[in-house]
Amino acid sequence: ADGSSVTLTDSEKARALSRSREMSGRGLRVLAMAFGPSLETLSFAGIIGIEDPPREGVVESIRSLHKSGVKVLMVTGDSKETAIAIARRCGILCSSTFTQNSSGDIDPANGQGRCSFDSSGDERLDLDAHSDIPLDEEYGQYALSGRQLDSIGQQYLPDSIAGVKVFYRVAPRHKLALVRALQKRGEIVAMTGDGVNDATALKASDIGVAMGLGGTDVAKEAADVVLADDNFTTITHAIAEGKGIFFNIRNFLSFQLSTSFAALAMESVATVFSLPSPLNAMQILWINIIMDGPPAQSLGVEPVDPRVLRAPPRKVNDPIITRALLTRAISSAALIMFLTLSVFTKELDDGR
Repeated sequence: ADGSSVTLTDSEKARALSRSREMSGRGLRVLAMAFGPSLETLSFAGIIGIEDPPREGVVESIRSLHKSGVKVLMVTGDSKETAIAIARRCGILCSSTFTQNSSGDIDPANGQGRCSFDSSGDERLDLDAHSDIPLDEEYGQYALSGRQLDSIGQQYLPDSIAGVKVFYRVAPRHKLALVRALQKRGEIVAMTGDGVNDATALKASDIGVAMGLGGTDVAKEAADVVLADDNFTTITHAIAEGKGIFFNIRNFLSFQLSTSFAALAMESVATVFSLPSPLNAMQILWINIIMDGPPAQSLGVEPVDPRVLRAPPRKVNDPIITRALLTRAISSAALIMFLTLSVFTKELDDGR
């Protein structure tokens, strides 16, 4: 009470460490405070916890990514307890507790208190929330430390990280090792980073994502994408936009191929059966300019069905023109050709 220093006993050390782990388990970054004339003669003053909550919209974004089949992994330098607590709050460690309702949306199942966020989107820290099961027991199989990664051989790393969602106490070199290990598993890896040390991992990943506001110039140069607002939600919007563009390209090709196949088939059938050409040059030009252009352009900007956004990611080597697309285009062309030739032959008979 008088401000003088006393000897720190083993029981007091254990109490401080226990309190530190408890605060870390609530998602706080714990700092130990000390004072003294030099680094060799410091007196322990206490511990403080700093809250660094997820940004607004992160929980909903991760939930949306889980629905669309995108795996989200956390790579952090924080302690295990803090990393797991933040991962639980964001929903990274709660994917197994998601349930799908009748409308197709995924809601978190919070009946057992395994996730600290709710469907209302409240992301504030609940200091009273706790689980009766220790974090190591409940989520230990989903987390690996940087030291554990060092102890795993490079040839065994791809299999060893299967199912792991949180990597804590990692160094920049571990990020590069994780990127390469995931790629060996056949994954398409998008890596986020902002520092100079992240440049190698950003360059090695399939899609490097750098922070535009807080990122270094080195990270921006190494990345493929730069987030202008440093917002994780922007990544979700970009994925949805990419799926929409790809889906609309397929719609555009399906429409264009069906009309082109129909015109080619009509001319071929008319030639084979010695019939007059059902389409003259002006009609073909009219079809290409008026009938094909505006409808095809409208298909290219059509809003994407939510079911497409929830579809799992496609393989990088999947072709744009698939068997199903060709089947749809040929069947549509056959119907157009049959109806057009039916009307054409009927009009020829009436003309006779």
